[in-house]
Amino acid sequence: GKGDSYCGRKTGGSVFCWGANSAGQTGTGSGGDDGTPKALGIGLPASQVSLAESTGCMIATQSRAAYCWGPNGRGQVGDGTRTQRPVPTLVRF
Repeated sequence: GKGDSYCGRKTGGSVFCWGANSAGQTGTGSGGDDGTPKALGIGLPASQVSLAESTGCMIATQSRAAYCWGPNGRGQVGDGTRTQRPVPTLVRF
């Protein structure tokens, strides 16, 4: 539907996202909605990627560390801030 973002993971682990991007939902570091898949704004392959409620998360293949991105107004990125994160940001456990 309108306002949705999408991501896909290629065989080698590269993640590409597209769609609604008013608050960094695609994780590509670019501003504005984009109908063309673009690589995440981080050079790490992912073993898993998910999107929920305008926030995306991935698990880095080698380090197994979690990275998230998106609007973060309620702290949903998990980095201890409420700062919008338009590129994947390390989750603080």
